[in-house]
Amino acid sequence: QAMAAGGSLELFVAPTPELLLRLRERIAAGTVLVDALLGSGASGPLREPISTAVDLLNASRAHARADGRPCAVVAVDAPTRIDQTGGSRSTPVVEADVTVTFHRGKAGFALDREARRLAGRYFVAPIGIPLEAEDGIVPADGEYPPARLTQVTWQEPVERTDAAHRAGGGVPAGPGRTD
Repeated sequence: QAMAAGGSLELFVAPTPELLLRLRERIAAGTVLVDALLGSGASGPLREPISTAVDLLNASRAHARADGRPCAVVAVDAPTRIDQTGGSRSTPVVEADVTVTFHRGKAGFALDREARRLAGRYFVAPIGIPLEAEDGIVPADGEYPPARLTQVTWQEPVERTDAAHRAGGGVPAGPGRTD
């Protein structure tokens, strides 16, 4: 769509930090930067040129915003360096505006507030695997309904306070009920 509207799309290959830094000006001019640097199974400290790429993405986004220019980082599956299982992260970590993950939401983002913040708006995109397939459930006709992109809105847990309990905010159950 961007190309049809007169925009352009460029692909760069930079296998070393030095080559990557030569592209700094071109990357800084981007209005949408895509973080698809590592797969979900990556572990250990970041190596070059990935570490430099993460720093460059974050710096380009920050400088564009400081200059009043639009610039969004879109993470594919998860921002680089966020563990999708538990939400832990190491530095440097990409700070995304939008994250598009696939098939289903990942537990790490539900479990960790900072991981959610770093992911930005969080979407789950279908890739053809029906949730029922995980349980071996197949419709009689073999056809699953079409899947749609879904935005996930996280709800923060609320702690029960003593005042809420005294005001009837608790759930009476089990031994020692006070209802």
